[in-house]
Amino acid sequence: MEKKKWHFNAMQAFTGISLMLSLNIMDILPVLQRCTTRKISAHKVEYKITVDDSSRKREVKKIKNKIKHLLPEMDITKLDELAVAIYDNGYEYDLDFDLLVSIAFQESEFVQKAVSPAGCLGYFQINVKAHPVDLTRIYDAHYNTALGCRVLTWKIRAYNGNIHKALSAYSNWTPNYAKQVLQRKERLKNIAI
Repeated sequence: MEKKKWHFNAMQAFTGISLMLSLNIMDILPVLQRCTTRKISAHKVEYKITVDDSSRKREVKKIKNKIKHLLPEMDITKLDELAVAIYDNGYEYDLDFDLLVSIAFQESEFVQKAVSPAGCLGYFQINVKAHPVDLTRIYDAHYNTALGCRVLTWKIRAYNGNIHKALSAYSNWTPNYAKQVLQRKERLKNIAI
């Protein structure tokens, strides 16, 4: 009886692994390329994938170089903070790093304490009237980036993955905003690191 029970459990484990492997590799690949721990759920079974810290450092360095390409005179401390914030939150929300760099530049030109005429604040120009925020932390690079990623993710979901419409909605339908952001994103991809 004990053997059958063991055999049944081994079959369950094998089934769980095969279900995970049956996932589309394109769904898993971005996760494997990133450098922090992430959980993948497949049919109510969680798998943990951990990539080494050296990958994270390489990605943050790439982001820093792209920010420096757009604003060479940016303060090194702010550059480091923003690059880490973009990496961590981009990873958390599964957003393209180049897209986030492009949005931050479009919104604030990487001015940490930017304030728009409409009262939007920080790197990602968070509308504090429309979104509940902690005003004491609004200029913190990580917090501001997290809010920007959250709002962008909501917009992407609201427009069923249509990134052009999501970007337009993010900017409150500013003409040519989405086009400019997406063009800059493509140029950033071609920057040699």
